[in-house]
Amino acid sequence: MGGAMLAAVACGEYGSVQEAAAAIVRVADTVEPDPALAEKYEARYRKFSRIYPMCRDIFEMLAQQETECKSR
Repeated sequence: MGGAMLAAVACGEYGSVQEAAAAIVRVADTVEPDPALAEKYEARYRKFSRIYPMCRDIFEMLAQQETECKSR
């Protein structure tokens, strides 16, 4: 949805992203987080945050290889 809104702004259908969002987005429902699940996700994110810096070079290498394969 965000990409479509940005395209609409770029094409001049809306004057700004805020204007596009006001015209397009409708809040149908609000979901409150489950505290038990939120804590589990937070614990996993803390682990990821420690691991990612050590793996960033590998992730970049894999992304480059994927790009090269797609361009063939």
